[in-house]
Amino acid sequence: MLLCALSALLCAPVIFASGIYQDGASARAKALGGSSTAGAPGALDALATNPAALTESPKPSLEIGADAGWVRGDFSSRAGDTAMSDFGLKPHGALAWPLGPVTLGAGFIPDAALRSESSYRDVPGGLDGHTTYGTRIHRSEIQVLRFALGAGYAITPQLSAGASLGLLYNRNQLEAPYIIQTQPSLRAAKVLLDLDTEGWGANAQCGLLWKPIASFQLGLSYTLRTRIVSDGRATADAGRQLANLGVKGVDATAEFDAEVTNKFPQIVSLGASWKATDQLAFVSQVDWVNWADAFDTLDVRLRDVDNELYRTLLAGKSNLDDDVPLDWDDQWVFRFGTEYALNEQWTVRVGYRYTRNPVPDSTLTPLTAVIGEHLVSAGLGYRVERFSVDLGWQWELPASERVDRSALLTREYSASETEVRVHWLSLTTRVEF
Repeated sequence: MLLCALSALLCAPVIFASGIYQDGASARAKALGGSSTAGAPGALDALATNPAALTESPKPSLEIGADAGWVRGDFSSRAGDTAMSDFGLKPHGALAWPLGPVTLGAGFIPDAALRSESSYRDVPGGLDGHTTYGTRIHRSEIQVLRFALGAGYAITPQLSAGASLGLLYNRNQLEAPYIIQTQPSLRAAKVLLDLDTEGWGANAQCGLLWKPIASFQLGLSYTLRTRIVSDGRATADAGRQLANLGVKGVDATAEFDAEVTNKFPQIVSLGASWKATDQLAFVSQVDWVNWADAFDTLDVRLRDVDNELYRTLLAGKSNLDDDVPLDWDDQWVFRFGTEYALNEQWTVRVGYRYTRNPVPDSTLTPLTAVIGEHLVSAGLGYRVERFSVDLGWQWELPASERVDRSALLTREYSASETEVRVHWLSLTTRVEF
């Protein structure tokens, strides 16, 4: 929904909050503010955050469910005010299978699924400072879907280790005015861009789970940095920009082969859980997300243009290579949650997450507004014999950021302000065999 990497073409996911990632995979984790590194009774959260926690599944089990997200936003600039809103729905599922001290897991996890669509009033800019595409629909989307295989090994009754490998599918879409940032011949020119790319990558994760006493456990996990190159097609229309420069009556539409490189950060997570009584439990977690080494620039490569005019504008070349500045900061994320068993069937949960916005004002746009800091959550769980169902709700409280002086060329986003608020609703069912 609103926010990330490719959407960052003027610039990155919303619907996911800590940067572009979701706050918890299962409905239970979402209700606890996203805490799950210190162990969870299912493969979904284990494969999402700490594969060592696969050993927490004593019986074969299957989890399936879905997440629904709503985002609302407001953007004000010199051209006026714009309202942004969208809705997204994604399934999830995982399987755990214990084999003695080893537990195997397989799952489908939407790491990031972000889309934004708004009727946007384009601020004048470009080479002449006055090029605008007026009021039009802006669309942007990034999907990162992970198919994961993992294993947890109970080294002792108190200590488990685990690892997982993920096959990642990435799709990027953008339909919006685009200001060329670094290509020497066309730097600062504004074109209307329609881009669609997709690609595959891989990542890995490892973790530990330690139970010094029966009522307390610690979890530690590390996710490797990931790089995905996606390929597709892009159409660029520079007609309005050229007309404002006095070049009229030419075919200003061109088609390119497109390549977009997305880099996703390394992540370290440390979590704890404490079962204070038979009914009451507390969880906490802290994450370090290395955005600074991943979201420094967005590499956009448009190749083999089919229009001779563009070759002339590109000084005889057929490629338009551009690097969009992002300059995100590293991020610390703090999560807290508690759950209370009302009886053998029903459990209630609440949670909270705090983080600082990683996006600097200098590169912030409506398409990169991953600016939420405070999140509150709640949920309800029901269990009977081998079957359970969990419902989780998250509300990312309204957050706003102002850009006084943008670092993006032609400074169209200077003197602008963006506000975003997000709701999540998640349902996960689980059955033991």
